[in-house]
Amino acid sequence: LNNRAGGVITATSGDAIITNGGTITNAGTINGSIYMTSGNFWSASVLDNTGGVINGNIVFGSADDTLMGTWDFTRNTLAGVSGRINGGSGLNRLLFNITADANVDDLAGRVVLPVIHFR
Repeated sequence: LNNRAGGVITATSGDAIITNGGTITNAGTINGSIYMTSGNFWSASVLDNTGGVINGNIVFGSADDTLMGTWDFTRNTLAGVSGRINGGSGLNRLLFNITADANVDDLAGRVVLPVIHFR
């Protein structure tokens, strides 16, 4: 799924997107939670929210998943996500862009991983 800049996906109830693995690229707005769950270890999920907004939770499943986005230095969190982030089980990765000048040493103690199951 590719939600381009200016694109809007809105749920009529709480869940905007439910998938069994796969890739979502979001540069627009998603109103509602995203569940990228999988009962299979081989169905890894990738969510690239660089430049996008998610007004809801992000929940991954049991595979080795990847979440990409931009770091917000003012909030000390991943930008563009208003809800909770749950990595599920597996060995998950968080990759983020830094859009401001930063000293890598200054990031120590500032980078707080999403709520659970990210390493």
